[in-house]
Amino acid sequence: MTNTESNKEDGVTCPICFGEYTSSGEHRIASMKCGHLFGYSCILEWFGKRKMVLCPVCSSKCLKSQIRLIFSSRVVALNTETEHKLVEQYLNKFNAKNKLIEEVSRLKTEIDILKLNNKTECNCKSLKRELSLKMDFFTKIKVDEISNTSTILYDELNGYILLSIIRDNVPCLLKYFDSGIILKKTFNDSSHISHMKYIDGNVILSIGKVVYILNTYNSNIIFEDKIENRIASLGTNVKNRNKLLIGDDRGNVIFYTLGFSKRVIKICDVPIHSIFETGGCVYIGTVFNVYKLTLNVEWDDFVQSEEPPEIDVLNFKIEQMTCVNIFGEGNNIIIVFRNKHNKILHYLINEENEKVINLGLKQFVKYKEIFFKGCIYIVDETNNKIIVLGDNYEKQTEYSVNEKIISFDVKSDILLILTRQFIYVYK
Repeated sequence: MTNTESNKEDGVTCPICFGEYTSSGEHRIASMKCGHLFGYSCILEWFGKRKMVLCPVCSSKCLKSQIRLIFSSRVVALNTETEHKLVEQYLNKFNAKNKLIEEVSRLKTEIDILKLNNKTECNCKSLKRELSLKMDFFTKIKVDEISNTSTILYDELNGYILLSIIRDNVPCLLKYFDSGIILKKTFNDSSHISHMKYIDGNVILSIGKVVYILNTYNSNIIFEDKIENRIASLGTNVKNRNKLLIGDDRGNVIFYTLGFSKRVIKICDVPIHSIFETGGCVYIGTVFNVYKLTLNVEWDDFVQSEEPPEIDVLNFKIEQMTCVNIFGEGNNIIIVFRNKHNKILHYLINEENEKVINLGLKQFVKYKEIFFKGCIYIVDETNNKIIVLGDNYEKQTEYSVNEKIISFDVKSDILLILTRQFIYVYK
């Protein structure tokens, strides 16, 4: 027996349309005169406009007036409206799911496109950065009276070139503009300008035991202080020009809040040749050790406090080499080590890791090397070059001159290289 025949006998489906009965509506159960059951709408359609028809099952005659609706618990009648609703709900969910799948696929494609564009943009930025690092030779300025202690700086606020020299055994500060000297500042001292730093329109310099701060525009001295010992190093903070650090030749560090107070901290018994402050820590360099002084309070509170600071000796596990310089930018600190053969290496410290940069270079004197906008500018003394390390601290470009490099400075759109005879200007 087939399923259809079984459903016919069980009273589940209509013999005319083979559809399931409903307990209400147009396809509810109805009977002809002979007693056979059909869907009410199917019987009406079977009659059409006729008043009498033959039963589709037994061919007995039946009048339209003899149709009877059946209400019997023994007849199986299924309400398919609920099923239709469930099917409709399922289809709605299925369609919604398909829309979500399509949306996810679209978003994935968009992400892939963005990644590709971002990679392309990064490559373009890297290329642009590489091109921006390579400045072109612009001009050279003839200079004289240059010594090994001369320092060159660029005042980007006013466009001045600042140069320290010794003239008639007197330390002088020259100011160049448009390749010509426009001002000469002399100091009543028999020594020389040993250190010079630029910050926000001011130049900080030291002569012997005295530190000066000058306004570069008018060369007026706006701060002057004489300390007990010879000044061996200077440290500044690019974000706050009221902060000043001095390292002396007896192992002391002097903390200044300019115009308010200062504090002297004893670190060791040898000269402090380098000092660099960042993020509440001060890195202090001597020929024997590198120290890290941690400020546990704000700078101004520390300067006025008498509480002993936290001082640690850093161990870099670099044998037979001594620290000769410390410089940096932001949270990036570079410590330069040199061995007895004058070979140097640069030790990078930042929040992410530590890295040794060894270019195989030699340096016989201490240079004011520079960390600027993520790039490291290093002096190749043997070949008279400035080497620039860019992304991943790989060599990006270099600048060569035909003379021994005395000093250099770099800003956003200019590089100055000082030799015995010339200032080489790159833009």
